[in-house]
Amino acid sequence: MMVAKIEKGIPLPPRGARLSRKWPWHEMEVGDSFLVPAGERATGGGTMGKFMGRKFTERKLPDGSIRIWRTE
Repeated sequence: MMVAKIEKGIPLPPRGARLSRKWPWHEMEVGDSFLVPAGERATGGGTMGKFMGRKFTERKLPDGSIRIWRTE
Protein backbone atom coordinates (compact mmCIF):
# COMPACT_ATOMS: atom_id res chain seq x y z
CA MET A 1 0.00 0.00 0.00
CA MET A 2 1.35 3.39 -0.99
CA VAL A 3 1.23 6.10 1.64
CA ALA A 4 0.97 9.72 0.49
CA LYS A 5 3.81 11.96 1.63
CA ILE A 6 2.67 15.10 3.46
CA GLU A 7 4.49 18.22 2.27
CA LYS A 8 4.59 21.66 3.84
CA GLY A 9 5.17 25.05 2.27
CA ILE A 10 3.77 24.27 -1.21
CA PRO A 11 1.90 27.40 -2.39
CA LEU A 12 -1.68 27.04 -3.60
CA PRO A 13 -1.96 27.97 -7.30
CA PRO A 14 -4.57 30.58 -8.25
CA ARG A 15 -8.01 29.41 -9.40
CA GLY A 16 -8.05 28.30 -12.99
CA ALA A 17 -4.33 27.55 -13.01
CA ARG A 18 -5.07 23.84 -13.22
CA LEU A 19 -6.92 24.23 -16.51
CA SER A 20 -4.74 22.87 -19.24
CA ARG A 21 -4.10 25.08 -22.21
CA LYS A 22 -3.01 21.98 -24.06
CA TRP A 23 -6.51 21.71 -25.54
CA PRO A 24 -8.31 24.68 -27.15
CA TRP A 25 -11.50 24.67 -25.01
CA HIS A 26 -11.58 28.45 -24.58
CA GLU A 27 -11.02 29.30 -28.26
CA MET A 28 -13.73 27.05 -29.68
CA GLU A 29 -16.88 28.33 -31.38
CA VAL A 30 -20.03 26.26 -31.92
CA GLY A 31 -19.30 23.63 -34.59
CA ASP A 32 -15.51 23.61 -33.99
CA SER A 33 -13.77 20.37 -33.03
CA PHE A 34 -10.33 19.09 -32.12
CA LEU A 35 -8.65 15.70 -32.12
CA VAL A 36 -7.18 14.05 -29.02
CA PRO A 37 -4.64 11.46 -30.23
CA ALA A 38 -4.95 7.85 -29.06
CA GLY A 39 -3.35 7.42 -25.67
CA GLU A 40 -3.76 11.11 -24.74
CA ARG A 41 -6.33 12.35 -22.27
CA ALA A 42 -8.40 15.53 -22.27
CA THR A 43 -10.51 16.72 -19.37
CA GLY A 44 -14.05 15.54 -20.09
CA GLY A 45 -16.17 17.83 -22.19
CA GLY A 46 -18.96 17.68 -19.63
CA THR A 47 -16.67 18.95 -16.90
CA MET A 48 -15.27 21.74 -19.05
CA GLY A 49 -18.70 22.60 -20.39
CA LYS A 50 -20.14 23.06 -16.90
CA PHE A 51 -17.16 25.14 -15.86
CA MET A 52 -17.36 27.37 -18.96
CA GLY A 53 -21.14 27.45 -19.49
CA ARG A 54 -20.77 25.69 -22.86
CA LYS A 55 -21.60 22.24 -24.20
CA PHE A 56 -19.21 19.75 -25.75
CA THR A 57 -19.63 16.22 -27.07
CA GLU A 58 -17.01 13.63 -27.91
CA ARG A 59 -16.77 10.51 -30.02
CA LYS A 60 -14.15 7.79 -29.94
CA LEU A 61 -12.82 7.06 -33.42
CA PRO A 62 -11.79 3.63 -34.81
CA ASP A 63 -8.07 4.43 -34.43
CA GLY A 64 -8.50 5.06 -30.68
CA SER A 65 -8.36 8.84 -30.92
CA ILE A 66 -11.20 11.05 -29.67
CA ARG A 67 -12.75 14.02 -31.47
CA ILE A 68 -14.42 16.70 -29.30
CA TRP A 69 -16.97 19.17 -30.71
CA ARG A 70 -18.43 22.31 -29.19
CA THR A 71 -22.20 22.00 -29.61
CA GLU A 72 -23.47 25.12 -27.76
